This record gives sequence, structure tokens and C-alpha cells, in this order.
Amino acid sequence: MSKNNYTQIFNNVLKQTRQILLCLYMIIMAVIIIYFLYDNWPEVDKIKEGELFILVILAGALGSYIHAATSLTSFIGNKSFVVSWTWWYILRPFIGVAIAIVVYFILRAGFLTIGGDSKSISPYGIVAFAALAGMFSKNATDKLAELFDTLFQMKKGGGDEQRADKLGDITSATKAMIPKNKMIFHILKAEDTLDKIKIENLYRYFKGSVTRLPILDEKDVFKMLIHQGLLHKFIAEKNIETVEQQQVFKIEDSTLKDFIDHPGIKELAIDSVGFISLNSTLSEAKIKMEATEKCQDIMITQNGKNGEPIIGWLTNVDISKYLNKSS
Repeated sequence: MSKNNYTQIFNNVLKQTRQILLCLYMIIMAVIIIYFLYDNWPEVDKIKEGELFILVILAGALGSYIHAATSLTSFIGNKSFVVSWTWWYILRPFIGVAIAIVVYFILRAGFLTIGGDSKSISPYGIVAFAALAGMFSKNATDKLAELFDTLFQMKKGGGDEQRADKLGDITSATKAMIPKNKMIFHILKAEDTLDKIKIENLYRYFKGSVTRLPILDEKDVFKMLIHQGLLHKFIAEKNIETVEQQQVFKIEDSTLKDFIDHPGIKELAIDSVGFISLNSTLSEAKIKMEATEKCQDIMITQNGKNGEPIIGWLTNVDISKYLNKSS
């Protein structure tokens, strides 16, 4: 067995171990939070300020725990868990606690209205509000930002809009990719040569919403990617070229070799496609796309290298759409 195989086995074992430990952490965290929430529940007619504060802490932790546990089980379930997110899952309940405390202080200060002193406030309402703040931290922080903007008249364009590493940017690339089993592509068989593949036959793939056609070999290794617009450009320029030569262009005579050998085509169909590994994030996919000249497509392989079987495919549209949705 090669060194690479041993390394891959070790990485898989490490990943499985982290998943198990994270799941145990989540289970223990749930038991602790629920126990202390029950143990510290006050008598309704004898509520003290300190007791409300403890409830806020526990409810914030509970809400953020629900968010983290749901996310973790989803990622493990669809086999797209990324090891680099480990600390996010560990710290998520504590982040929820901090946000819940801030929201509670704002409520008690009267900036957001649920008024009254500690004796007239229902612990159920406080716990529900704190839990929701922990569970939907993004929404809570957006509301706090809105409040801050109102108080201090802040202008748009700061904060999250200028940050390059928003949460959506560090989402696993596998969440937005088109998996190989859902891709529409053409297989280049071993006996096929570029001068035997007719452009006319490839053109038939472009129907409905299909505007890009990956070409793979029989081992699912990437060979090239044809954009519909690039194919139209080739046909138009060949038409002009044959007219100037007083000839008639026949698409049925054109081959894939003619297409690739046409000026500027190879750079766009082959060289402008980027590659990332299965464990990459959307942020890394975006960076790779921006670093590759004229790149609009990213292929996902096990180790992010050309020559490996394709696992999935990301277009510039997929990346932009998912990051905008996550931001």
C-alpha cells in the first residue's frame, strides 16, 4: 500500500473520530443545558433579576445548540462534513449565550419593548426570546445592527458587507456543487479521437437550460468544457472565414479538433477551468475562480487536481447564488 493510501486512511479515521467526538459533545451539552435550565427555573411570583440572567444564559446556549446540532447532523448525513468547522461547532453555544445576553440587556434597557421589572416579566417569554436569539444569531445580530444604525446613524457599506470571510463564504463547496450523477456531460471513449467527434453531435446537448457541456473520459477525468456561447462564436467565425474564402461552411464537417484548434478556444475550454478538493469551501472556490484567468467553472476532485475523477462541478452562477443566499 502506497504512502498516499496510508495518508488517506489516516485522514478518514481522523475525520470519523472528530465526528464522533463532536456528536458526544453535542449530546452532553444538551443534557447539561436542559438539566440546569430545569434546576434553575424560578417560582413565577418570586423571580429575581439574577435568576432571569441565568435563564437567559441557559436559553441562549439551548437555542444555539439546536442550530449547531441540526447543522452537524445535516453535514454528517450528506457526507459533506468539513473538519475545519470543528471549532465553530464547539464555540457555537457560547456565541449564542453572548448574543442572548446582549439582547437581554437591550430589552431591559428599553431599546426594544417588552417592558416591566423582573417581577412582572414572564420567565417563559424571556427564555423564548433568548433561545430564539441564540438559535437565529444572524437574525439577532442584524436586528442589533439595525438598532445601532438607528441610534448612531451609521451608513451602509460597513461591517458584514466589507468582510471577506462571511459565514456563507466558508460553507462547504459540496453544498452548492452539481454532483457528478446530476451533471449532463459527454463521454470521450478510449477509441475516440478529437477528429472523430462531430461538433454537430455535441451541439445537440444544448437544449432547454443546458448552456455548458463538460467532456470527460471513461474514467470521469476532465478533458474540456464547452460553453454554448463559445460554440456559437466558433460557428460564426468559421462562417465568416469560409465566406471570405468563397466557400460554404458545413457544421456537419466540423470536428472537436477543429473546435479546439480554433484561435482562443483552447484557453477558454481547457485552461480556464479551475480545480479544488472535496474538502474545499465556497470561499476557496471563489478565490480559485478569481485567480484563474477567464474562469467560470470549477471542477471538484478528491485532492483538487486535474487528472482525478470528477466528483462535482461549480459554475460562477452557483457560487454567486449560494454566497448571496448565505450572506
